[in-house]
Amino acid sequence: MKISPADLPATFQNPRVEGLKHDLERCAAISASPAFDTEMIVLKLEARAARNFRAL
Repeated sequence: MKISPADLPATFQNPRVEGLKHDLERCAAISASPAFDTEMIVLKLEARAARNFRAL
């Protein structure tokens, strides 16, 4: 299941949700960058985002 920052309401003030949104934004920024081979970093960030989402 793919989750994007746009899937989360901007009105959430929960720190875990804010952390998840930040992680997803980092994933998107890193994966869009052509300068780096970042597959492992993106996989780690996606795993962290999934853990944070399940913890909600």
